[in-house]
Formats: sequence, C-alpha cells, structure tokens
Amino acid sequence: MASLAAIAEKPGGGEGGQGGEQQTRQQQQQQQQQQRRRRRLCVCTRVHQNNADRPVDLVKVREFLNTALLYADSIAIAVGPPPPPPPPSTDQHGTTTTSTAAAAGSSPPLLQSITLAAREAEREAPPDRAVESVGEGGGGEGRAAGVVNVFEVTPWGKFTPALNALLGFASRDGAELVMFQSLETTVGKDAVSGMEAYMGPADLVVGAALTGHAFRGGETVELTGVTTPWNTLALWDVAKLAKLGFLGVAEGLLPGVPAGVEEVTAIAALQVLLGAEHARAKLVRLPQVRWHTAWEDEGRRRWHESKMSSKRERADKQMSALGIKKGTVEHLG
Repeated sequence: MASLAAIAEKPGGGEGGQGGEQQTRQQQQQQQQQQRRRRRLCVCTRVHQNNADRPVDLVKVREFLNTALLYADSIAIAVGPPPPPPPPSTDQHGTTTTSTAAAAGSSPPLLQSITLAAREAEREAPPDRAVESVGEGGGGEGRAAGVVNVFEVTPWGKFTPALNALLGFASRDGAELVMFQSLETTVGKDAVSGMEAYMGPADLVVGAALTGHAFRGGETVELTGVTTPWNTLALWDVAKLAKLGFLGVAEGLLPGVPAGVEEVTAIAALQVLLGAEHARAKLVRLPQVRWHTAWEDEGRRRWHESKMSSKRERADKQMSALGIKKGTVEHLG
C-alpha cells in the first residue's frame, strides 16, 4: 500500500498535483494574454469635397465608422475645408446674382455632418467599446477625447498635410500603429488582424494588395508607384513613420514634380535613415479586402483614373528629385 507521502509526490495526485496544474494553467493564461496583446491602433481616414461633382456620401462615412469601431482603439477623421463659393454671375441686363447655396453656405457644413455621424456611430457602438463623447477639435494636444475624433485640416493642400495631421494625432493619442483607410475600402476585423500579424518589430508598413498593384507574391521587388503599399489601406509603425512623416516632395512643392504616391518617398527615405532591415515594407494579399471604385460621381471617377494611370511616373519623378537610393518592398501571400 502506497504511503500518503508517495501519493502526494505523484503528478496530479494530492495537493502537489493540484498546485502543478494550477501553475500550468496560470502559465497558459499568461501566454494567451501575451498573444492577445495588441499594439494600440488608430484608424484614420480623410474626407473632402475636392475633385468631386457631388456632396460627400455620408452613408459611406457611417459604414466606415461602424466597421472601424470593431477593430480600432481610436479613430481620427481629417475633414477638408468647404470649397470656395462659385463666383457671382451676371445676366444679360448686367445684374449680378449669387446662388442661394453660395449665399447660405453649405447646409450643414461638412465638418458638422461628419461630427454628427461620429456621435451617432459612437452611441450605437458595441457595449464593450466603453465609448466616450466624440472629440471635436481632436487635432489639438493630448489624448483623444473619445473613440472617434473629427477635425478640420486647413490648409488641406493636395495629399500630405492631412496625412501628417492624422499621423500627429495618432502619435499624441499614444497609438503604436496607425492605419490609413479610404472610405471606399471595406475591411473586416479578421483582415486587420491579419495585417497586424504581418507587422513585426522590423517593419515600417504593411499594405493590402489592391486592384492596380503590380503584385509579385513571394518576391522582394523594387519600390515603385505600383509595387508600394498605398494609403488606401496601409498599416504603419507610428514611431518610425513619425521620424520624417510624409515628405514635401510628395506634395508637389518642387517645380515639375507632381504630388501624390507619398508612400514611396516616405518608405525609401526611412529605409535610408534607419536601414532597410529596420524599415521593411510589405504588400500582402488579403481576400477579405474590397476596394469600391465604381464611381457614380463623374468628377471623382476622372480624378481616380488620372491618379491610377500616373502612379509610377509621379513616384519616379519624386525619387529623382529626392536623389536617394530606391527602396524595396516584400510581396507576400
């Protein structure tokens, strides 16, 4: 007959076994908590009326907010200033008239409309979000006032001022990752988790492969306007990107150098500054991502087609003006 001491020493027997099981469970729980630990994510988008014939579609804004609230720790929306009113017209009798819309101003202003949409989305957010009130004027110093923060960017410029304003907000909000996402992009929580899984300590940016990319899965290729991640849907390391932000050369500030495709010069410059091994760029194929480009707005359709057809050329001119080594990007999936 075994002694009580012998039984106590057997794995799983007596108090000693229970203590071992408890310790194992605690270790497993700690490992699971570490695995679940996510870096704070700020999801950002831009809303403006430039190059458009129709007003901003607030339904798209609400759809963006409803989905982003499922995976973002905070959300920032940069809103462009209202477009200038049309010039007064003169009829055949020499009488000068101003349109009713121009005289009354936009009703309601875009900033107000987006802010109201943000408040509604917060009120209807899942209970576990512990949503606070929306942060109006969220571009100021300090942490976000709420989950969704809306602010106007003036001057709007062409591309980089709003992006850098959003990056500055994400940094002040304590975000470790910032994801730029267009209103026309639909992405689920699983796809965002997939992008986060690709983002390692040595990575600068992980972008989703979209229609129009020259994607070569499994290869490391030269960074160009059609191989780079696009801010249509791209996840950036805040601390690394904030060292330089998006560059003035991508804003069209130099004569003969067009604006846009700001990702290329930002990545290339940071790979030179930090070393390519510490600022890796990745483009990944994610089946859950949808980019809706069937424009009903004729002005936006023309602008989109112009941007897509000139991405490679614009990036090449910017890199030539910058005069640094071209970057590289890994294509995965």
